[in-house]
Amino acid sequence: MKNIENEIEETLKSLEGLQRATASDDFRHGVMQRTSFLPQRNPWLNRLRLGIAAMLILGLTNIIALFALTSTTTSPTDLSSEIIEEFYDSTAYFFETTE
Repeated sequence: MKNIENEIEETLKSLEGLQRATASDDFRHGVMQRTSFLPQRNPWLNRLRLGIAAMLILGLTNIIALFALTSTTTSPTDLSSEIIEEFYDSTAYFFETTE
């Protein structure tokens, strides 16, 4: 246990002389010169592109869903008759009977 405390004390003593790292003005100036030739982008243009992409994806998804639905679905009358056959039970009572 004493060995760990000694290591902690040595580590803390080695950290006493540390200072915050700062960049010189020449470094900042050089970085700004190198990046100044990059074109500035308009954030509204990025939002417009994102909106157009989202609309295209939604439109394609809707078209695919419509084609899938029309290729598997029968006529509306067949569909309604299937629903009636499945859910209608002539023996079902909609009110309670007392016998």
